[in-house]
Amino acid sequence: MRARGFGFAFGLGALAALAAGPSAQAGYARQAATKAYALKAVQFYHGAGFAAARRAFTRQRQAWRGGPADFGLHLVALGRDREVWADTAFPTMNGLNADDLSDPHGRSLGETVFDALAKSPRGAAVRLPAGSATRDVAAGSEGYCLPADARNVICAWSESE
Repeated sequence: MRARGFGFAFGLGALAALAAGPSAQAGYARQAATKAYALKAVQFYHGAGFAAARRAFTRQRQAWRGGPADFGLHLVALGRDREVWADTAFPTMNGLNADDLSDPHGRSLGETVFDALAKSPRGAAVRLPAGSATRDVAAGSEGYCLPADARNVICAWSESE
């Protein structure tokens, strides 16, 4: 009887996802891809170490960027001191303090990331509103941030429509 109840509940969940429509399905796919990309980057970091990861994320940054078919995935790596040490999409952010980078509402990137990680220390989904006047404020970036070690955090970001 339990198995039937579970199957029924699972079936309802799948039906709800289908009923949500293509936009919601794309949102779930984007979130899953973003989290997987963050996990991939953290695994690379663990295998290569800080210095090699920093080189790869800064010097070979095109290898760590996804195209439009990959939701525009890119990485931002920062220390617990909130200094950005790698950004595969916007390399001019390297060396900046994440608290000095804010969204249109005045909330800093550092505050957003570290508040989310304080609530979910093993990894946290993060959303940033768009900062461009040419895009809707409702659009922005979906992120997933993970601690790489005691001193560093790696976030993967995808662009929202």
